Order: sequence, then structure tokens, then C-alpha cells
Amino acid sequence: MAWTDDAEDLLAKKQQDQEKVSDADKWDPKEGDILIGTMLEAKIVNTQFGDARIMIVEEAGTGKVYTVWVTAKMFLDAVLTAGPAQNKGVSIKFDGKKQPKTAGGREYKAYYFECEESDFKYWKDVSDAYYQKQQDNSPVGGGGSQTQLEDPFT
Repeated sequence: MAWTDDAEDLLAKKQQDQEKVSDADKWDPKEGDILIGTMLEAKIVNTQFGDARIMIVEEAGTGKVYTVWVTAKMFLDAVLTAGPAQNKGVSIKFDGKKQPKTAGGREYKAYYFECEESDFKYWKDVSDAYYQKQQDNSPVGGGGSQTQLEDPFT
């Protein structure tokens, strides 16, 4: 097989993955729900509440593609600690809302997260690309100011 054939196959797969990502439904789990599949992509998006990480996950067995918002503190910590690799397996269980063990603490969403393989460079690259885009779009001169954004992975 020639290099061009390999390149065409890679481009076709990338296009299929992009189509899946754009058609992704939000994963809205109920207590006890489990999502097992392949993480196609991770992104950082800007919302009205600030930056948020999302994972695009293709469910094993069904092929259904979900956007998984990684916003709950406990879940975010688990995902960043694991650093799941792109196009590798992940499993997520939503264990519901829990009451803290300490008095006066706030209710929190409990998740369990596992991944088949870690790739911390991938997550750093996602972060770097997002923050570079933010800097590139920041107003310069004319009364605007440019802010150096902090990389959460270093």
C-alpha cells in the first residue's frame, strides 16, 4: 500500500470522526448510568460560566456519540489525573448527587472514571491550542488588553 493510500484512509477516518463529533448528543446521565466507549476527542470550550472541558465519546455497541461535559470538580480531577488517550477506551459512571461527610459542605456529583490508556501530551496539546486561540483573539491596542492565560496542566 502506498503512502498516499494510507494518507487517504487517515483523512477519511478523520472526516468520519468529525461528522460524529458534530452530531454528538449531550450525555445527561441519571444516577447509576454508565457510559463505556471510545474517546474520540477532548476540547476546551468557553461558556458563560468560563472555560469547560468536554469529551466526545462514542458508546461501545451502539456507536452513539455523546458530548460529555467534564465540569463537576470530582469528575474533572479524575479525568485530568487519568489523562485518557484519544481513540482509546473510557468508562464513566455517574453515581448521583452525594452529601458531603463534613458538616456545612455542599452537595456534589459523584463520578467514577477509568481509561484504557493515558496520553498526558494530548491533554496538554488540547490546552495549549485553546489558550493560544484565546490569545490570538484577544484585543491588542486600541484600549484593549492582552492577558497571559495560565496553563492548568503545568
